[in-house]
Amino acid sequence: MLVGQPPFDGEDEEELFAAIKDHNVSYPKCISKEAKELCKGPSGWDARRRGEADIRDHPFFRRIDWEKIETREVQPPFKPRIKHRKDVNNFDKQFTSEKTDLTPTDKLFMMNLDQTEFSGFSYLNPEYVQHV
Repeated sequence: MLVGQPPFDGEDEEELFAAIKDHNVSYPKCISKEAKELCKGPSGWDARRRGEADIRDHPFFRRIDWEKIETREVQPPFKPRIKHRKDVNNFDKQFTSEKTDLTPTDKLFMMNLDQTEFSGFSYLNPEYVQHV
């Protein structure tokens, strides 16, 4: 995310996993030492017990005032211009021009889902709601 591209790539899932397993991540020179350390994970971190404080206290975030962020007192560094509710100008044309192939819904599967889990949602498909 720091450089705008993933650390590994592949034509398919198998190639991606092979790249992750067989290759090392190379960092551009523009990445700071702190950023590299954060990406690699400090040697003392145990991923199973890593906590929020480990991240917040990392030198990469030394200039962040977490309390101001939590109270929404910090202006975001970038605020996209949105012309209307369905404006997609902030997304790459590669994605907005792709044809959408929606997976057909299995009606039997949907009918057997517990629809009460969706009560309180702003829209419930009346075709699947079972009135009790």
